[in-house]
Amino acid sequence: MSNFYAGVFVFDPSDDTVLCVSDHNYPEEMKMAGGMSVNTETPEETVRREASEELRTQVLASTLVLVETVPSRDSEHTRYFFLADKILGALEKGATWKVEEKDGVGKVTEKLIARWVPIREFADRLYGKQVPAFGAVLGKLASRSPGFYHKYGDLLESFPEPENLGLE
Repeated sequence: MSNFYAGVFVFDPSDDTVLCVSDHNYPEEMKMAGGMSVNTETPEETVRREASEELRTQVLASTLVLVETVPSRDSEHTRYFFLADKILGALEKGATWKVEEKDGVGKVTEKLIARWVPIREFADRLYGKQVPAFGAVLGKLASRSPGFYHKYGDLLESFPEPENLGLE
């Protein structure tokens, strides 16, 4: 399997918050934790590693909600998005976690801030490239809970589930 991106949506239904990250250079823009695969990782392994690095959270179980192929500089690349079903050791509500990711020689390649935010704030400040994935996540959450649809029908209309989820 060639290099790919994998991201994970961590949602707490008890208070309708999302554990997300933002780049310290663009703190107003929020996104799901995730990153590029390393060596021979599977998408699930990449999500577990990225959640641990970026969110200080273990993803114990997750559901694949979207696979998409997008153009890249040289060709195409695949992105996998998951909904976390079970987590362990999540960041405390109200706290932030600053993350510096480094390359193999110790050079800082990315600075992120992780935090819990209300789902509506996440939607308002969502990183544009993750809009289809957020639509897929909302669709999955609504299929699991009729109450979610009644509470967040407006978000489901603003972020429709993609027609092709790529899960075949």
